[in-house]
Amino acid sequence: MENKLLNSVSVFILILLVSTSVFAEGLKRQTFLNKDFATKDKKVRVAFFDADSTLRVSISGSVTASSPTDVMLLPQVETKIGKLIQEGYLVAIVSNQGGIKVGAVTHEIADSALFYTIEKIRAKNPLAQIHYFDYAENDETRKPDTDMGLRLEKKLNELGLTLDWENSFMVGDSAYKKGKDLHPDGRPGTHFSNADRLFAENLKIPFYEPNDFFGWRSFGIDVFEKAKQVKAFLKKHNSALKCVNAFND
Repeated sequence: MENKLLNSVSVFILILLVSTSVFAEGLKRQTFLNKDFATKDKKVRVAFFDADSTLRVSISGSVTASSPTDVMLLPQVETKIGKLIQEGYLVAIVSNQGGIKVGAVTHEIADSALFYTIEKIRAKNPLAQIHYFDYAENDETRKPDTDMGLRLEKKLNELGLTLDWENSFMVGDSAYKKGKDLHPDGRPGTHFSNADRLFAENLKIPFYEPNDFFGWRSFGIDVFEKAKQVKAFLKKHNSALKCVNAFND
Protein backbone atom coordinates (compact mmCIF):
# COMPACT_ATOMS: atom_id res chain seq x y z
CA MET A 1 0.00 0.00 0.00
CA GLU A 2 2.79 2.39 0.94
CA ASN A 3 4.67 1.68 -2.29
CA LYS A 4 1.52 2.28 -4.35
CA LEU A 5 0.97 5.59 -2.57
CA LEU A 6 4.56 6.65 -3.21
CA ASN A 7 4.26 5.72 -6.88
CA SER A 8 1.03 7.69 -7.19
CA VAL A 9 2.63 10.73 -5.58
CA SER A 10 5.67 10.43 -7.87
CA VAL A 11 3.47 10.29 -10.98
CA PHE A 12 1.46 13.29 -9.79
CA ILE A 13 4.63 15.32 -9.20
CA LEU A 14 5.97 14.33 -12.63
CA ILE A 15 2.73 15.38 -14.32
CA LEU A 16 2.77 18.71 -12.47
CA LEU A 17 6.42 19.41 -13.32
CA VAL A 18 6.02 18.54 -17.00
CA SER A 19 2.82 20.54 -17.44
CA THR A 20 4.22 23.57 -15.64
CA SER A 21 7.54 23.43 -17.52
CA VAL A 22 6.06 23.07 -21.01
CA PHE A 23 3.41 25.73 -20.74
CA ALA A 24 5.63 28.19 -18.88
CA GLU A 25 8.60 27.94 -21.25
CA GLY A 26 6.91 27.26 -24.59
CA LEU A 27 7.46 24.35 -26.97
CA LYS A 28 10.53 22.21 -26.34
CA ARG A 29 10.79 20.48 -29.69
CA GLN A 30 13.87 21.13 -31.84
CA THR A 31 15.96 22.12 -28.83
CA PHE A 32 18.64 20.15 -27.02
CA LEU A 33 17.28 19.00 -23.65
CA ASN A 34 20.86 18.19 -22.69
CA LYS A 35 24.18 17.86 -24.52
CA ASP A 36 25.64 14.90 -22.67
CA PHE A 37 26.46 12.93 -25.80
CA ALA A 38 29.84 11.78 -27.01
CA THR A 39 31.75 13.39 -29.85
CA LYS A 40 34.69 11.79 -31.65
CA ASP A 41 36.53 14.03 -34.09
CA LYS A 42 33.51 16.35 -33.68
CA LYS A 43 31.21 13.62 -35.03
CA VAL A 44 28.01 12.60 -33.24
CA ARG A 45 26.29 9.22 -33.60
CA VAL A 46 22.50 9.54 -33.48
CA ALA A 47 19.93 6.92 -32.51
CA PHE A 48 16.62 8.07 -34.01
CA PHE A 49 13.37 6.71 -32.56
CA ASP A 50 9.76 7.02 -33.58
CA ALA A 51 7.40 7.63 -30.63
CA ASP A 52 4.04 5.88 -30.98
CA SER A 53 4.13 2.06 -30.91
CA THR A 54 7.92 2.34 -30.59
CA LEU A 55 8.50 4.02 -27.24
CA ARG A 56 4.91 4.43 -26.05
CA VAL A 57 1.21 3.87 -26.65
CA SER A 58 -1.64 6.06 -25.49
CA ILE A 59 -3.60 5.09 -22.39
CA SER A 60 -6.81 6.41 -23.97
CA GLY A 61 -6.61 4.12 -27.00
CA SER A 62 -6.04 6.90 -29.53
CA VAL A 63 -3.32 6.55 -32.16
CA THR A 64 -1.17 9.10 -30.36
CA ALA A 65 -1.35 10.89 -27.01
CA SER A 66 -4.58 12.88 -26.74
CA SER A 67 -3.45 14.80 -23.64
CA PRO A 68 -0.07 15.76 -22.15
CA THR A 69 0.02 12.66 -19.92
CA ASP A 70 -1.79 10.13 -22.13
CA VAL A 71 1.33 7.95 -22.23
CA MET A 72 2.20 4.34 -21.40
CA LEU A 73 5.80 3.30 -21.95
CA LEU A 74 6.58 0.10 -23.79
CA PRO A 75 8.66 -2.74 -22.30
CA GLN A 76 12.45 -2.46 -22.17
CA VAL A 77 12.48 1.10 -23.51
CA GLU A 78 14.24 2.69 -20.55
CA THR A 79 16.79 -0.15 -20.39
CA LYS A 80 17.86 0.04 -24.03
CA ILE A 81 17.83 3.84 -24.13
CA GLY A 82 20.03 3.92 -21.03
CA LYS A 83 22.57 1.65 -22.72
CA LEU A 84 22.67 3.85 -25.80
CA ILE A 85 23.33 6.89 -23.62
CA GLN A 86 26.18 5.03 -21.92
CA GLU A 87 27.60 4.22 -25.36
CA GLY A 88 27.64 7.92 -26.20
CA TYR A 89 24.78 8.17 -28.68
CA LEU A 90 22.68 11.26 -29.08
CA VAL A 91 19.15 9.87 -28.71
CA ALA A 92 16.47 11.73 -30.68
CA ILE A 93 12.73 11.19 -31.12
CA VAL A 94 11.27 12.01 -34.55
CA SER A 95 7.49 11.66 -34.64
CA ASN A 96 4.79 12.29 -37.22
CA GLN A 97 1.95 14.20 -35.56
CA GLY A 98 -0.62 14.54 -38.32
CA GLY A 99 -3.36 15.06 -35.75
CA ILE A 100 -2.26 18.67 -35.40
CA LYS A 101 -3.12 19.44 -39.01
CA VAL A 102 -6.67 18.06 -38.67
CA GLY A 103 -7.26 19.59 -35.25
CA ALA A 104 -7.25 16.34 -33.25
CA VAL A 105 -4.46 17.63 -30.99
CA THR A 106 -2.67 20.94 -30.53
CA HIS A 107 1.00 21.77 -30.80
CA GLU A 108 1.05 22.13 -27.01
CA ILE A 109 -0.39 18.65 -26.43
CA ALA A 110 1.94 16.98 -28.95
CA ASP A 111 4.97 18.76 -27.51
CA SER A 112 4.17 18.22 -23.85
CA ALA A 113 3.22 14.55 -24.39
CA LEU A 114 6.57 13.87 -26.05
CA PHE A 115 8.39 15.69 -23.26
CA TYR A 116 6.36 13.71 -20.72
CA THR A 117 7.38 10.50 -22.52
CA ILE A 118 11.02 11.51 -22.16
CA GLU A 119 10.57 12.35 -18.47
CA LYS A 120 8.80 9.04 -17.80
CA ILE A 121 11.68 7.16 -19.40
CA ARG A 122 14.19 9.07 -17.28
CA ALA A 123 12.10 8.46 -14.14
CA LYS A 124 12.34 4.70 -14.74
CA ASN A 125 16.06 4.84 -15.52
CA PRO A 126 18.06 7.99 -14.60
CA LEU A 127 20.69 7.01 -17.19
CA ALA A 128 18.14 7.22 -20.00
CA GLN A 129 18.14 10.97 -20.62
CA ILE A 130 16.96 11.56 -24.18
CA HIS A 131 18.64 14.57 -25.74
CA TYR A 132 16.26 15.89 -28.39
CA PHE A 133 12.83 15.48 -29.94
CA ASP A 134 11.00 16.78 -32.98
CA TYR A 135 7.66 16.19 -34.64
CA ALA A 136 6.16 16.89 -38.05
CA GLU A 137 2.65 18.30 -38.29
CA ASN A 138 2.36 18.73 -42.05
CA ASP A 139 2.75 16.58 -45.13
CA GLU A 140 5.85 18.42 -46.37
CA THR A 141 8.01 17.45 -43.38
CA ARG A 142 6.50 14.13 -42.30
CA LYS A 143 8.52 10.93 -42.48
CA PRO A 144 9.56 9.47 -44.87
CA ASP A 145 10.70 12.99 -45.74
CA THR A 146 14.12 13.55 -44.17
CA ASP A 147 13.39 17.05 -42.83
CA MET A 148 13.51 16.11 -39.13
CA GLY A 149 16.83 14.32 -39.55
CA LEU A 150 18.40 17.10 -41.58
CA ARG A 151 17.17 19.71 -39.11
CA LEU A 152 19.01 17.94 -36.30
CA GLU A 153 22.11 17.78 -38.49
CA LYS A 154 21.90 21.55 -39.00
CA LYS A 155 21.59 22.16 -35.25
CA LEU A 156 24.67 20.04 -34.63
CA ASN A 157 26.52 21.99 -37.34
CA GLU A 158 25.68 25.19 -35.45
CA LEU A 159 27.55 23.69 -32.47
CA GLY A 160 30.56 22.97 -34.65
CA LEU A 161 29.69 19.26 -34.82
CA THR A 162 28.89 16.80 -37.61
CA LEU A 163 26.17 14.15 -37.60
CA ASP A 164 27.89 10.80 -38.13
CA TRP A 165 25.39 9.28 -40.57
CA GLU A 166 27.54 6.17 -41.17
CA ASN A 167 27.18 5.15 -37.52
CA SER A 168 23.62 6.31 -36.85
CA PHE A 169 20.37 4.33 -37.12
CA MET A 170 16.57 4.52 -36.94
CA VAL A 171 14.03 2.49 -34.92
CA GLY A 172 10.33 2.65 -35.76
CA ASP A 173 7.19 0.55 -36.08
CA SER A 174 6.11 1.83 -39.51
CA ALA A 175 8.08 -0.65 -41.56
CA TYR A 176 6.18 -2.90 -43.97
CA LYS A 177 2.84 -1.48 -45.11
CA LYS A 178 -0.23 -3.68 -45.46
CA GLY A 179 -1.15 -4.33 -49.08
CA LYS A 180 2.09 -2.86 -50.38
CA ASP A 181 5.25 -4.28 -48.82
CA LEU A 182 6.68 -7.65 -47.92
CA HIS A 183 8.60 -8.39 -44.75
CA PRO A 184 12.20 -9.56 -45.29
CA ASP A 185 11.00 -13.17 -44.75
CA GLY A 186 8.41 -12.82 -47.52
CA ARG A 187 5.34 -12.34 -45.32
CA PRO A 188 2.82 -9.69 -46.46
CA GLY A 189 3.18 -6.32 -44.76
CA THR A 190 1.43 -5.97 -41.40
CA HIS A 191 1.87 -2.27 -40.61
CA PHE A 192 -0.30 0.78 -41.30
CA SER A 193 2.65 2.63 -42.86
CA ASN A 194 6.24 2.23 -44.02
CA ALA A 195 7.31 5.81 -43.21
CA ASP A 196 9.94 4.95 -40.59
CA ARG A 197 11.73 2.42 -42.77
CA LEU A 198 11.69 4.76 -45.77
CA PHE A 199 12.91 7.64 -43.57
CA ALA A 200 15.94 5.52 -42.73
CA GLU A 201 16.44 4.47 -46.35
CA ASN A 202 16.25 8.08 -47.52
CA LEU A 203 18.91 9.02 -44.97
CA LYS A 204 20.94 5.91 -45.89
CA ILE A 205 21.11 4.67 -42.30
CA PRO A 206 20.27 1.22 -40.85
CA PHE A 207 16.69 0.58 -39.78
CA TYR A 208 15.37 -1.64 -36.99
CA GLU A 209 11.84 -2.56 -36.00
CA PRO A 210 11.17 -1.98 -32.30
CA ASN A 211 10.19 -5.60 -31.70
CA ASP A 212 13.73 -6.56 -32.73
CA PHE A 213 15.51 -3.66 -31.04
CA PHE A 214 13.71 -4.05 -27.70
CA GLY A 215 13.42 -7.85 -27.87
CA TRP A 216 9.63 -8.18 -28.12
CA ARG A 217 9.72 -10.42 -31.20
CA SER A 218 11.00 -13.34 -29.11
CA PHE A 219 7.71 -13.10 -27.18
CA GLY A 220 5.60 -13.12 -30.35
CA ILE A 221 4.99 -9.38 -30.60
CA ASP A 222 4.85 -7.66 -33.99
CA VAL A 223 3.59 -4.22 -32.88
CA PHE A 224 2.20 -2.81 -29.63
CA GLU A 225 -0.86 -0.71 -30.49
CA LYS A 226 -3.04 -0.58 -27.36
CA ALA A 227 -2.44 -0.17 -23.64
CA LYS A 228 -4.39 -3.33 -22.81
CA GLN A 229 -2.02 -5.28 -25.06
CA VAL A 230 0.96 -3.91 -23.12
CA LYS A 231 -0.65 -4.71 -19.75
CA ALA A 232 -1.37 -8.30 -20.81
CA PHE A 233 2.20 -8.69 -22.08
CA LEU A 234 3.72 -7.41 -18.83
CA LYS A 235 1.44 -9.59 -16.72
CA LYS A 236 2.55 -12.65 -18.65
CA HIS A 237 6.23 -11.91 -19.25
CA ASN A 238 7.42 -9.49 -16.56
CA SER A 239 9.43 -12.16 -14.75
CA ALA A 240 11.14 -13.22 -17.98
CA LEU A 241 12.03 -9.61 -18.79
CA LYS A 242 13.63 -9.20 -15.37
CA CYS A 243 15.75 -12.30 -16.01
CA VAL A 244 16.82 -10.93 -19.42
CA ASN A 245 17.85 -7.62 -17.85
CA ALA A 246 19.74 -9.34 -15.05
CA PHE A 247 21.60 -11.52 -17.57
CA ASN A 248 22.49 -8.53 -19.78
CA ASP A 249 23.75 -6.54 -16.79
